[in-house]
Amino acid sequence: MRRLFFSFPALSHSAKGMRVEIVQQDAQTIDGLPKADVALLARHAAYGCLSLACRAADGRGFPFVLQPMRTRRIALPAMQLIYCHDVADYVACAGAIGRFLLRRGRIAVALDANGRMKDLVGFYRELRGRKYFKGPQCPRLADLSDTELVIYGP
Repeated sequence: MRRLFFSFPALSHSAKGMRVEIVQQDAQTIDGLPKADVALLARHAAYGCLSLACRAADGRGFPFVLQPMRTRRIALPAMQLIYCHDVADYVACAGAIGRFLLRRGRIAVALDANGRMKDLVGFYRELRGRKYFKGPQCPRLADLSDTELVIYGP
């Protein structure tokens, strides 16, 4: 069973030279990202999500999809992490993403987690965000792409 970790990414360290840019729904190519990632980002931008491409100083690209999140008990202007290749990519880019989102009035990013994340500033909520799965293969963390949450909204 998975829960949510609410991170405050603006308080995280960011790699030097990390840049964040918004990916529009008509994007065809982005430096440092494969075509499949660009297609996923563009498709999710068309769904109304915030699609971001982070680029490190060495040219590597990291795709991220975020969606505004409504919380009842915690009145935070938050986003939910819908997609990234690996949670370690989010940790590496958290500072840059956090400062980018802070300029847009968002202070927290919620992501699927199995427990507290020591590399991020934030808190783990066991009472919120339960996700269950069936079968022997546990789904990968940070991949809610093309799910009903994204297509139909929160």
